[in-house]
Amino acid sequence: MFGRTRIEKRLDENGRLVVRTRQVPRSEWEVLIPEHHAGYVSFARYEAIQDELRTNWHPPRGEGGGPAREGTALLQGRLRCGRCGRMMQTGYSGASGNCPRYVCGRARMLYGSEGFCQSLGGRRLEQRVLDEVFAVLEPAALAATAKALEEAEALHTKRLSAFELAVERARFEADRARRQFDAVEPENRLVARTLEAAYEQALVAQRQAEADLNVQRSRQPTRLTSEELAWVAGQGPTCARSSTLRRPRIGNGSSCSGRSWQRLS
Repeated sequence: MFGRTRIEKRLDENGRLVVRTRQVPRSEWEVLIPEHHAGYVSFARYEAIQDELRTNWHPPRGEGGGPAREGTALLQGRLRCGRCGRMMQTGYSGASGNCPRYVCGRARMLYGSEGFCQSLGGRRLEQRVLDEVFAVLEPAALAATAKALEEAEALHTKRLSAFELAVERARFEADRARRQFDAVEPENRLVARTLEAAYEQALVAQRQAEADLNVQRSRQPTRLTSEELAWVAGQGPTCARSSTLRRPRIGNGSSCSGRSWQRLS
């Protein structure tokens, strides 16, 4: 790669030359040849690492995001007080110390005010946020299901074609071995025994290939018609409006870690 930086020169108000090196975006680099040299990681892995680093930075004031923090609170670092506009702090209460609360205590901490601006329980608030997230994701999940069904059918057809070719080759080999055995002279007993053993092995391979083909045919996924696939893909908005959908509930019994819930929310 070449051209990641650019030198800019200008004159200030006193007529002096000011030289500055400026980082330029990738779209403006002069040369970029991925995988030109062998590296410790692939270019795709490098891109993934850069994305992970960007998600883990501490954003400046007024910008969202940032790394997932410790604890079970999902919205820490993401809530602002509706009264004073300050960032709300996270605390925990309960018998086990795992019930989150969001407290606006910056004014008391920085300026010695008499009390907290406000304090909110975390469980109901977090569950409401997750309900809204899953309501948005449900249509995409149904569309992904329809696409997965189509891809499963195509993959099965591709695998079945490979097994059919294997059966065709095994039959060809068995037929050739039979013709070689039939063409041998009876006086050549040693050659006849060798060709007979080869013919038997070819028959065994043919039966095994046919058995594998039958097993693969029995694993054919349920085939949906184009109308059924269109119906599944079109049920997203209907399901998103339904109040009977069962969405994941947060709590101590969840198998999802706190950091994973925070990245999701």
